[in-house]
Amino acid sequence: MIAPAAYEYQYGVLDDESGNDFGHEESRNDQATSGRYYVLLPDGRVQTVLYSVNGEEGFVADVSYARRR
Repeated sequence: MIAPAAYEYQYGVLDDESGNDFGHEESRNDQATSGRYYVLLPDGRVQTVLYSVNGEEGFVADVSYARRR
């Protein structure tokens, strides 16, 4: 018998010198995976992607943009 997959992870990078600001977090419980990642774009907006993955619907993403705080 194979145990169901289960994990969580996250990371983020914020480097003032290079201007890099991005990160990712994800969790999985058996067949359901969900997560979020973000990146600071050159025009100053932050792009955020919320996503989920399951066996029936596949990969579903919601992309949004906001001004950096």
